[in-house]
Order: sequence, then structure tokens, then C-alpha cells
Amino acid sequence: RLSQAGPVVFATLHAKSIELALYTLWRMLGGTPANAQNIADCLKGVLCQTLVPSISGDCHHLATECMTMNPQFAKLIREMKFGDIPPLMTKLANEMDGVNKYGCHSLNNDLAKLAKEGKINQEDAEFASNDRMAAQN
Repeated sequence: RLSQAGPVVFATLHAKSIELALYTLWRMLGGTPANAQNIADCLKGVLCQTLVPSISGDCHHLATECMTMNPQFAKLIREMKFGDIPPLMTKLANEMDGVNKYGCHSLNNDLAKLAKEGKINQEDAEFASNDRMAAQN
């Protein structure tokens, strides 16, 4: 309710992916269609992050997954189709070489970039992925 009144509200919760974060938020608010509508109307974005060991083993690299609200994401949230969000994020990111015009990208896009740059190895990227089957391709 606070975010509906106008103030910007930042919150944190532990989730492995944006899909799980949205599902958790929806359940915490009561898990009703009205709650999904409120989330779709008020949410501006979601950022998930993880640290992945470097190839050298002396530091970690930040890998992120970012969803900035757009009409397509809002529609999926209103319809409580949280599982359809990751494929849409990947589709949008792939259309724009990793990051779409809304600033969204999947964790696998970011992990692939870090691996391509030689910062992390493929095995660690696959372990950190929230979609390990896609990460292997």
C-alpha cells in the first residue's frame, strides 16, 4: 500500500531468480489476483544478483538478472504467469544483443558475458545459473 501512495519503496528478499522473487512477493501479499494487479501497477523493477568465483580464484564477479517493468511484464504479472517471465526476458535480451531497450537481461546472458570475457569458467557459470539447461547451450 505504501508504494501505491507515491513513495519509492526498496525491499529485499532472498530468491534465486526474478520469477521466484515475484512469486514470493505475490504470496507474501496474499496470493490473490488483486495482489497481482497491485504488483503490476506499482513495481518498477527487480534485480537478482549472485557472486561467481573468478577463474583465478582470488575474487568474485557480480552476475545479475534485471527486469525493468514494461507492458509485457505487467500483463504476465496481472495474469499470474510468473513462469512466462524468464523466457520473455531471454527473448527480449537476445533481440538486443544481451540487453533490451528496457534494460532487462537474464542471469544467463550476464553469466555468458562474464565467461566470454574470461572472468569466470563455464562450470561456475552453469552452477550459478537459475536455468542450468539453457546455460549449457
